[in-house]
Amino acid sequence: MYFVSVHLARTNLQQLKDAMTPTLTALMYLGLILGSGNPVLSGAFSKPTIKVVPSNVVTIGQQVTIFCEGSFHAKEYRLHKEGSSDYLIPTTLLETENKAKFSISPIQWNHAGQYWCSYKTPTNMLRQSDIMELVVTGVILGEVMLSVLPSYVVTSGGNVTLQCASQVTYDRFILMKEDEKFSTVVPAWQTYPALWRALFTVGPVTSNQRWRFTCYGYYLRNSQMWSRPSNYLELLVPGTHHKPILWAQPGSITTSGSPVTIWCEGDHKTQTYKLYREGSLESWDRQLQMDHNKAKLSIPSVTHLNAGRYSCYSYTSARWSEPSDTLELVVTGVYENPTISSLQSPVVNLGVFVNISCTSNQTFNWFILRTDDQKIYRSVGLHDPYIMATLARFQVGPITSGQRWRFSCYGYSEDNPQVWSEASDPLEFLVSDVHHGKPTLSAFPSPVVTSKVNVTLQCVSSKKYDWFIVTGKDLKFFRSQKAQFIHTGKSQALFPDISVASSKKGPFTCYGYNASTPHVWSEASNHLEIYISDSSMLSKRLHSEAELDRYRHPQPISEWRLGILMEEQKEELLALKGMGTTQEDKRVN
Repeated sequence: MYFVSVHLARTNLQQLKDAMTPTLTALMYLGLILGSGNPVLSGAFSKPTIKVVPSNVVTIGQQVTIFCEGSFHAKEYRLHKEGSSDYLIPTTLLETENKAKFSISPIQWNHAGQYWCSYKTPTNMLRQSDIMELVVTGVILGEVMLSVLPSYVVTSGGNVTLQCASQVTYDRFILMKEDEKFSTVVPAWQTYPALWRALFTVGPVTSNQRWRFTCYGYYLRNSQMWSRPSNYLELLVPGTHHKPILWAQPGSITTSGSPVTIWCEGDHKTQTYKLYREGSLESWDRQLQMDHNKAKLSIPSVTHLNAGRYSCYSYTSARWSEPSDTLELVVTGVYENPTISSLQSPVVNLGVFVNISCTSNQTFNWFILRTDDQKIYRSVGLHDPYIMATLARFQVGPITSGQRWRFSCYGYSEDNPQVWSEASDPLEFLVSDVHHGKPTLSAFPSPVVTSKVNVTLQCVSSKKYDWFIVTGKDLKFFRSQKAQFIHTGKSQALFPDISVASSKKGPFTCYGYNASTPHVWSEASNHLEIYISDSSMLSKRLHSEAELDRYRHPQPISEWRLGILMEEQKEELLALKGMGTTQEDKRVN
């Protein structure tokens, strides 16, 4: 029986199995169909994702929005912060997007920390997201500075070192690129008694993207509470795009306190510009104003701090351009002006070379000689122990009639080559003997006058000139008059009221010139001196001569003798001999 029973049991079990096989197959198929659309049956409730907008690094006082995204049938979304038993419930539930939104505004220092979100399934199972770190910046007020070694401009494919430094004793520094963490945290190390810093290596860099950085410092005990951001720094990787044009208006040499505008112009595809000054910690792009396809930097009142070498770059959607040509912005008027001089006469002939000296009581390494047409000559400043001054000598020429030869000189130090002194007084060389037609200079009523009488000078030429000019010795006297055309076909000018004081600046010479070229003069006229005679002293001399003759000759002095004496006096005056040694008459040069 035992075996029979067993045999019967096995037979019945097999029959039952065969009978149930179609049913089980159908149920399994139905379960798969139901499970694919029912998260409860399929177990498809995955952990939620957490995201912060605009960024998980936010400045104190701003607003952030945290999104928690779960499954379709998720419920009871919550936002948790590590170290706190409290939690936040959503401000908005976006059921169609399976999201919950949590808003925090304004952000305070105590909002910094680690967050995660959760939701419950319909079966009350709890699903949690990964941990998200919310960093609040500006909590620590110590300043942080970001700089680059050795230069902002980096060749494509090259590396560069960024330095983050502060006088605050931060434990760590972190480098951010486009407001996202770019590097691992670097410990701070002390380099000077009151300076902590960290170095970051960046590269290889490419020209098809922008490389913009800031850095922060923080303490290990509060790793989500950061300092204020450092200065903004952008590396510039020049590409092959056509270089822009850079210039300064009204000019690249400007006086301290004057306004100046720096312009950078690219093509019509340019999206933004970068203006860099050599040695500056940051670019000037935040101060640039766009004007169509140009950008400008307006400086209302330049100082020596604005002086330097500038370059400009333009950026299109593809890459950065080549650098512009360098603009050297010079600021004058920072130091006292030097003295400019020349041993030569200011009136020179064509083709000669002129020698010019610049002298200063200040110690300048270099002197600049500048003409009206912006041409610049440089010379090393040398200390002269005899005159206890610094001087430089220039030789300029050959002198031509095609330009104006007016000079000013400046001094500067080697460590600030774009910071110049005030300009010296101008020194001008005038080109004579260009126009043929020598004028004639004469005096009315006479070149010999008494001390109380003024004289009129007349300059006449057979050539028609627009203007005449009368000069004294070394141009210490200088007067010009518009020419008059007289019926004889000649041109002339009268210079009235030449005083006794002015006559001491002679001898006088006159020149003619045309209005279109006032720096080009005619041949020099004859030299003319004005002599001053005191009539009362002359009478006394004649009287003393008569008394002496009466003593020697008892008879009265004859009219013939008196005439001879007077004639002698006239001859003395006109011959210009011996008059400077007498007390009665004076010759004044």
